[in-house]
Amino acid sequence: MKYKDESEIMTKKGTWKVTNYPYFELSEQDGFLPMYFQAVKRTEQDIIGKVNIIEIKPIQSYQIFSNCKFSHGVRS
Repeated sequence: MKYKDESEIMTKKGTWKVTNYPYFELSEQDGFLPMYFQAVKRTEQDIIGKVNIIEIKPIQSYQIFSNCKFSHGVRS
């Protein structure tokens, strides 16, 4: 994962673990993590058709993820 801290781009490496679906844990050895996320599924409609979206949102407010969410969408 890459994020911007002030003007410097930082990189963190870790592992994802499904703790109890839809909850995920992202952990790393340096003590910076674990952080917890929730997977949310939804379907949206636009003028072309339906889009199935999976979004991973932080459960708590983490400084490096302020105003961030991770989304992936596939058209039906």
